[in-house]
Amino acid sequence: MVGLFTFQVMLGHQGYEYVDLGRLWQIGKFLGIVFWLVLMLFTSLLPVGIIQFIASASEGLWYARSEAFMQSDILQTLRWVRTIGDVVFIVGALAVTWQIVKGVFFPDLEPVALETDESGATSELSA
Repeated sequence: MVGLFTFQVMLGHQGYEYVDLGRLWQIGKFLGIVFWLVLMLFTSLLPVGIIQFIASASEGLWYARSEAFMQSDILQTLRWVRTIGDVVFIVGALAVTWQIVKGVFFPDLEPVALETDESGATSELSA
């Protein structure tokens, strides 16, 4: 029962009665976070980790962490490829910052009235 409550809190309206964005924005933000994590994992962390593991197993940890190894061409390229995921993160951080600034300095939005049907789903109250 506690898990169901937690799941409902995690996926509920989450304060969106003050910002009329809708469920599509929630799904879009969630997929954006997942997209950023996948980009970060597969463009930087996993390839560099595998390359360093192979170098560490064959040569030693001293070589895998050396400046000569870390400045190799493949690792330099992977470092630049990582910027794609970083740009996605920066855009998301700017969106969150804008939402906070808008909520703090322009709090004149009226709450949207919500109604709950028999199945527990919430929707805007039609006037």
